[in-house]
Amino acid sequence: MYTIVIQHHKEFYNYLEERSVIRKEETFSFLHLKHFIDVAASFTSHYIVDLEINRLVINNLISQEEIDDLHSCIDSDFLGETEYFISNSLKNVIEEQEQFSLTPFISFYLSDIQKQIRAILYESIPFISEKSNEIELGDEKADVLYMVVEPNGSVTIEKKDCTIISNYPYQQQEHSVAEALYINPALLIVYDAAHLLKPELTRCLKNLLRKKVVFLGEKHPLRKN
Repeated sequence: MYTIVIQHHKEFYNYLEERSVIRKEETFSFLHLKHFIDVAASFTSHYIVDLEINRLVINNLISQEEIDDLHSCIDSDFLGETEYFISNSLKNVIEEQEQFSLTPFISFYLSDIQKQIRAILYESIPFISEKSNEIELGDEKADVLYMVVEPNGSVTIEKKDCTIISNYPYQQQEHSVAEALYINPALLIVYDAAHLLKPELTRCLKNLLRKKVVFLGEKHPLRKN
């Protein structure tokens, strides 16, 4: 029998309960270490996909009805490779600890995999949109909009008179894309001198806005000096 303290995580707790894993408060009992690793890796590989899909739903880039379609865009082989990587990472972590916390584990060990999943999902959005015909950008709420990628990777959205609408840090670039798509300008001009806009977001804008977006590899004129 292998026991380990798992810090509270609602979704993970529910997953373990469904699989009849014995629990006493925050201590869970597994048949052996490999049993824990297999169960945790299986849950985590699917959970990080859910995290990224929910991010798209929150940003109104997909609808609830399109979640299943987007799940199908994650190849089973990729999921298998992800689960294998998670298993090996867990072995290294658990051998040194008597407790396990899922959220820090994901943040520290799986950030690159999350980025890969995010890229796959963003690239799939236009195809899901064409298939379901449910993603609609709505009425154009501006004639010209500027998206300025700053030297630190943050993104500023401005009206054509340079009035700032919003600013998002590098880690939240997808929020700027969501806002630009919501405003749905007749023309979106992206100033990205250092090419710091994440590639998956660039492809998303190109695929959804098509001829309505222009990418300029230069600084915004007012920021050149």
